[in-house]
Amino acid sequence: MTQKRLRAEPPYRLRRNKGQGDNSTERIYALLDSAAVCHLAVVEDGLPVVIPTLYARMGDEILIHGSRASSVLKAAQSQAMVNLVVTLVDALVLPDNIFNHTVDYRTVSVAGRARLLEDPMEKSRALEHLSGKVLPGRYQTVREPTAKELRQTSVIAVAIEQAVMKFSETGLEELDSPDAWTGKLILGPRPVSPQPSRSWERATAGIDAAEVASRFLR
Repeated sequence: MTQKRLRAEPPYRLRRNKGQGDNSTERIYALLDSAAVCHLAVVEDGLPVVIPTLYARMGDEILIHGSRASSVLKAAQSQAMVNLVVTLVDALVLPDNIFNHTVDYRTVSVAGRARLLEDPMEKSRALEHLSGKVLPGRYQTVREPTAKELRQTSVIAVAIEQAVMKFSETGLEELDSPDAWTGKLILGPRPVSPQPSRSWERATAGIDAAEVASRFLR
């Protein structure tokens, strides 16, 4: 089966180490779906601005939400193209010399036009989808946004028009040395430590908070 591939034109095209690149939707979408935070770049008042923000992919778009007063989201809507980057660091790579110390990583750069979701139903569906990607099932256990809260919230959808993935995966055989400890420090997910609110503790004595919190783990 032929994989769908995304285009990447200058300045988004990968120029160096092209063997470490991939533009297949299979790998790019898999990485986008495995993370929750991106860095969104726009130009505001003639200056570059980058912010970290939660996101979720829905089809061929990236959903981002924030305050209706957000100057960055307003700037994103007015520009021909915005850029966002998602990066996962998988390991610290430790050879026998400082110069070659590096990291194993996976990163995706996405460029596309941003549109404001103005239809209330589309906005509500987008917020539910975004919530479900970050905390599966949480949306169904709490009250939905009020009409006022929806008016105070902006949601933009960034079209995945161009995208490229870059990655580094160092083999252990490249690190062997008799002179120093060499290898990789694998970076995994950190353990979750739930801190229940006082009202929850008073109302649910005897219920394991960790068990409840585990329902929302991705």
